[in-house]
Amino acid sequence: MTAASRARSGGEFNSTKTEWRRRANADRQRNLPRRKQLDTGIRLALCQWFRAAPRRGLTVVTFSAMEGEPDLGPLVDHESLATLGLTFGITRTPDEGWDLTVHPVDSELETHRFGYRQPVASSPVIPETTIDVVLVPGLAFDRRGNRLGFGAGYYDRFLARIPGAIRVGITDGPVDGVLPSETHDIPMTHLTTPGAVIDVVK
Repeated sequence: MTAASRARSGGEFNSTKTEWRRRANADRQRNLPRRKQLDTGIRLALCQWFRAAPRRGLTVVTFSAMEGEPDLGPLVDHESLATLGLTFGITRTPDEGWDLTVHPVDSELETHRFGYRQPVASSPVIPETTIDVVLVPGLAFDRRGNRLGFGAGYYDRFLARIPGAIRVGITDGPVDGVLPSETHDIPMTHLTTPGAVIDVVK
């Protein structure tokens, strides 16, 4: 069996992703005592980036944080963004199926089975054709923009439907090395760390 075949059959390739997920979860746990400080740095970096953007009136998709993830919630009310005309949407994970949807951040919320808050199913939907920027969570990102998620593929499917959007991975810092990736994985165009938004390495 070739290496490619092993990857498709869930052998060597997935074992590699499993190992990266183990390391990423360990890093996330180590960062918990500094979570608020790191989150503040990430939000400030995003504010500076949006203020420097050549366009105003962007539609930006954010997310509700799971335990240990960067919390971007306060970003939508940050006073430094008030004059930029940004429209913020937030993702919803469906009860069935694999397609994320995007809803206004002031939608009525419910608690997902994994503990985070998200819009209820009946919330108005923000059309995907209007989305300019997606702030993307992940277990880990590398400097090439490769993303390691939990394996369900929600974000890869979502990002594939909006190929023209700017994709900003939200991370405490890119990993050393190159994350494994497959043909359906959608790389980021930028990464946000506590202190800076950086372009990925081409």
